[in-house]
Order: sequence, then C-alpha cells, then structure tokens
Amino acid sequence: ASIPIGTLNGQTELVVAGIEGSNAGFASDVALSLVASSPGLSLDKTGPNSVEAGELITWTLPYSNFGNTAATNLTLTDTLPPGTTFESASDGGSETAPGSGVVEWNLGSLPALAGGSVTLQVRADAGIANGTVINNTATLAASNAPPAIASASVVERSHTELEVDITATADPIPAGDTETFTVNWGNIGNQDTTNAVITASIPPDSDLEGAPSSGGTRVGRTVQWSVADLDAGDTGSATFTVRTVAPLNNGTRLTSVADISADDGLPKSDSDDFMVSSSPIWVKAKLPDRSNVTPGEFVNFAVAFVNLGNENATNVVVVDNLPPGLQVDSAGQSGTVDTAANTATWSLGTVAPNTPVTLTVRARVLAANTALINTATVSSTELPDVVVSGSLLSGAQPPIPLLPNGVLKGLLILAMLGIAGAYYRRRKYA
Repeated sequence: ASIPIGTLNGQTELVVAGIEGSNAGFASDVALSLVASSPGLSLDKTGPNSVEAGELITWTLPYSNFGNTAATNLTLTDTLPPGTTFESASDGGSETAPGSGVVEWNLGSLPALAGGSVTLQVRADAGIANGTVINNTATLAASNAPPAIASASVVERSHTELEVDITATADPIPAGDTETFTVNWGNIGNQDTTNAVITASIPPDSDLEGAPSSGGTRVGRTVQWSVADLDAGDTGSATFTVRTVAPLNNGTRLTSVADISADDGLPKSDSDDFMVSSSPIWVKAKLPDRSNVTPGEFVNFAVAFVNLGNENATNVVVVDNLPPGLQVDSAGQSGTVDTAANTATWSLGTVAPNTPVTLTVRARVLAANTALINTATVSSTELPDVVVSGSLLSGAQPPIPLLPNGVLKGLLILAMLGIAGAYYRRRKYA
C-alpha cells in the first residue's frame, strides 16, 4: 500500500495486507504505520560571469520543495553585496526598507514537489576597481524546513576613459583682438582615477590675457589645471583668453591643443583654431603749402597718410602726377622725379600699422587764372589704389614792371648813342 504525498508528519496509517492461493484460503494481516513526512527546500542562483561597472546585473533564483509535504511561511531573502544598488525584483520582491540593501519575497506555502523562480536586478556601482568580484548570497527559509542557501559571483569590469575638448568662441577675429577658449574635460568611464592634469597650449602669435578660470595656471606656453580626483562620471570646465599680435597676415589660423592625462586611462587630446582677419587702412591727405599762387612761383605739396589697419601694407608705391600748369621740380624723402612725365615717385616697401608717412614734392606754377588740382596715387599689394588730391588757385600773370621816367630816358639816350656809334664806324671803314 502507498501513503499519499502530503500526509502529515506523525500521522498513523492503517495498512492491510492479504494473500490468497488457488489451493488455500485467504489470509490477511493488519498493521499500523507511523508516517514520517517533511518538506525539502532547494535554491539555486544564476547570473552573468562579468559586468561593466555601472551596468545592471540580473540574477535568477529558481527554488523548489523536493520534500513530501508543503513548506509553509516560505520566504526568500537576498542581502545585496557592497558595490551594488537595488533596481527591481519580480514576483512582489522588494527592499525591506528603502536603501536597506535587503530584498525579500514572501512566497507563502509551497506544496511538495513544487517550485518557482524569481529574478533580481541590481546595478554595479561605477568607480569600482577593475576585476572586483561581487559575491551575492540568498536564503530560502520556511517555518517547517531547514533553509536552503545559494550564492553567485560576478566580476566587475571597469576602466577610466578620459575625455577633453576645446572650443574657440569667435571665428574670425581682427588681428590684435582677444579670443576666448573653453576647455571641457571628464571621465566618461566607469572607474575613478586620480591626479588628472589638463593642459591647453597658447597659440603662436598670441599671449595669455588675464587669469584663466577654475584655478588654471600658466606653465610656459600652456595653461594647466590639476584635478586630484576625477571620479567616474565627473566633468569639469574652464576658460582662458589670449590676445593676438598685430600686424598679422590676413587669413592666419591660430590653433590651441588641449590634453588630459591621469593615473588611469589613456591620454586624450583635442584642438580648435580660429582665423585672424587683417587689413591695412589708409587715412590720407594732400595739402599745398598755400592756396593762392601766381605763375612762376614755387609751391610745395605734402602727401600725408597713415596705416590705421592691423596688417602691414606691402609694396607701397606713391606716384604724384602733376597736372598741366604745374612743373615738377624736386621730391623729398628719396623720391625720384621724371620731368618729362611730370611725376614724382616714392617706393616705400612696407608700411606698418600706425606708422605715419609724409612725402613732399616741389613744383613751379606755369598756368595763370586757373584752379590747379594735383593728385597722387597710393598703391599696395593688399588694398586697391587710393587717390589723394590737393588744389590751389593760380592768379593772373604779373605785369612787366615800368621804369621811372628818368631811368627810361637815360636808357633811350644810351641806346641811341650805341646805334649812332655803330653807324659811324661802318662809314669809316666803308
């Protein structure tokens, strides 16, 4: 006879056994059996072998009652290991208190030869050292059975990943102006690091203007920031300003390179540049030394100009083309004169910003009763030709001066005596 599964432990069962043969009568016997029954708990725990720091770990916990009676008041308890944080649990599992790190399932009664499964999700903390082993243990307990214990281990993979970028605020800027760079850095890995150093180069043809933000210091031709601890997920930012030199060729691009290094993780670098816009600017004038002249006089013209731009003007040549009515006489400041072409020419080469230039030319006034306009042309490689002019007014031709009467009579007498003398000499030798 068989005793049904689930018969209570200690219960007495009546067992009747009989036998009968073909040539004998039936015989039987009766016995009392004391039933011994109990639940038997089993628990397992499975999960990944490794996990990236900061990622989720999912553990599966299958359980069963392999005994011959129900397990009552069944609870499953999982105490989270250090370096993990509770995320979720299936089948009504939850932390016993927020942040307690103890997850519990109240499973009630579990019949004999029955079972189930629950899952638990935790997050591996970022910043843990690479290779850290996370050990987790769970306990299945009932009021009428010994507990079952299961454990699982997972290796945490972690690394430091350094990041840096640098950005110029304006592009382009005029030569001589300031440019501000923004430097951003961080540890986008899942492992903390120490002794992080961020540097940014000061571009050529520029110099540091003022103090860098966030405690940056100048080290040679770089700006440097030191960060003692750069934990996983930490970021930082700073700015520094440079002023470009002037003059500087138009279209010049200036570059700053930013680098980050630390005790862990590979160094990283980034760069950004900006363009410098430059151009010479002429401010000019041409003036005669007086505004009214008379024919036959000399007049001086001054051609004055200055480069108020932020770039050198190169191959500068000034040509003064004098108009009819004025005849070139001489040119100062090593100018050359061409009397046939009636011009004065100066080959100045390079004129730097904020350098005043004054050139002079001397001319004789030929025309009368007219306005005379004298023009000069300033040419350079960088700019279109610029014409500068100055004007003056020429008056009437002065009259031939009249001699006093006595002087005039004396001259006439001398002239007549000269003519008479010539006549008599001619008659004498005829």
